[in-house]
Amino acid sequence: MRDLCKVCSLCLLMKDIGLFIKGLDVTALIIYSLLASFFALYLLYTKRKRLFHLPVGLLILYFIFSIASILLAPLKIAYANKLLGVVSAVFLAIGLARVIVSFVVDYLVARTKRTPMPQISRDIGLAIAYLIAIGIVLHLKLGVNPTSILTTSAVFTLVIGLALQDTLGNLFSGIILQMEKPYDIGDWVKFGEYIGKVSEINWKSTKIITPENETLCIPNNIIAKNIVANFSKPLPIHLAKVKIGVAYRHPPEEVISTLDKILVDIDGVLKDPRPSVRVENYGDFAIEYAVMFFVQDFEYEGLVKAEFLKRVWYEFSRQGIEIPYPIRMVYQVGKGEEYDGCRDETREYISYIKKVEVFSPLRDEEVRLLAQLARLERYAKGEIVVKEGDEGESMYIIVEGSASVVKGGSFITKLEKGNFFGEMALLTGERRSATVLADSGLLVLKIGKDEFRNILLANPDVARQMSDILAERRAEAAERSPEGGTGELKGVESERQALSVQIFKKIKSFFSIG
Repeated sequence: MRDLCKVCSLCLLMKDIGLFIKGLDVTALIIYSLLASFFALYLLYTKRKRLFHLPVGLLILYFIFSIASILLAPLKIAYANKLLGVVSAVFLAIGLARVIVSFVVDYLVARTKRTPMPQISRDIGLAIAYLIAIGIVLHLKLGVNPTSILTTSAVFTLVIGLALQDTLGNLFSGIILQMEKPYDIGDWVKFGEYIGKVSEINWKSTKIITPENETLCIPNNIIAKNIVANFSKPLPIHLAKVKIGVAYRHPPEEVISTLDKILVDIDGVLKDPRPSVRVENYGDFAIEYAVMFFVQDFEYEGLVKAEFLKRVWYEFSRQGIEIPYPIRMVYQVGKGEEYDGCRDETREYISYIKKVEVFSPLRDEEVRLLAQLARLERYAKGEIVVKEGDEGESMYIIVEGSASVVKGGSFITKLEKGNFFGEMALLTGERRSATVLADSGLLVLKIGKDEFRNILLANPDVARQMSDILAERRAEAAERSPEGGTGELKGVESERQALSVQIFKKIKSFFSIG
């Protein structure tokens, strides 16, 4: 029974189509064929571009009403035929208008502009196209003058305007904003207290995505009444400002030099325009410095600032530069506590120094003195401790964390707790032979030339013994190398002795030992 109904329905549809075709002349058939082909191509385009299929639906409605008009023609109901003709023409006109606007906006404009057209501009264009299309149909089919409609609807427009005052305010504010174009989609902006990236501009509001990844819809009339700050215009690069307070006892030149050094090593800080550091104010507890640098986009300002402030703490800690703040500190020393004349951290430093083979010739009191003079330095992950080719006069012993040794851009080895590096720079002033990078939060014990000078002056024999140890270490390292060592560094005793003498001369010259 169901199959029989389907057959009957198909027969009726074929009959209607036959009547429709019979009622058309050759010109109408050509026009309908062209329209069908045109909208079919649009349908394929919309599937690829994921656009609306509304024009195709309007074309189908146009054909339905046209068929109904032809089927009702034998009944000679003039009013019905005329109404159906007007309605079908309106559907066709709106469909054509939508296709034209879509072609202009989604194809022509999209190819010439990098940023998408705001939704409000698209909606206004569609509304104007629809009004023009409907006006043309009414004029051609009914002989209606569109200007008369506008004149007779003045009172109605006034009532609607009062009822939709806020909505129309947002609409016209959006139109004004689009005419002035203070911002585009993708720009970082500030509306009053709101900061974010513009994601959409429509007839009612502007949507922004805040740094907290929240979407805010701000009415256009509120934006039009406030000051708009655009961080992406005229150029996307953005000036970041940071204030740092430093204790009065540190000379400004020293502080400015240190901050400049930090800025050079931070990824994200543009080298051109150059960063700048200047004294800005003498506060109650500190000298205030203004640090200004450019980042590629406002979006990265927070990340670069955070990295800069983190590096400031580590570098200031290593340099002994104090960041003061109003604080009251109370020190209390307990009675009866035993004190052996050596702080706990000094005892720990002594244990690390004694494990370094180069320092094995030192006496206990010399090791204690060196431990008291040595300094702890902290490095953040990724920071460079020493750089290949740089001059140096200090060595380092790893207390916490680990570091990677890189030479010529290639990874050489990994250094763990208790390992040391830079002994040749400390004793002879040689340039750094490799770059050492902190793998994580790195804590090192730094021993410099000034701390070691008094020990060598008081006991010159130590330099001779250290020369022998360094010559032995260098010879062993050369033998372990892939080349198996050059002729000058093979395990021949006379060659090692000659190398020891050479290193000893460098030590005497570097420390000015007679």
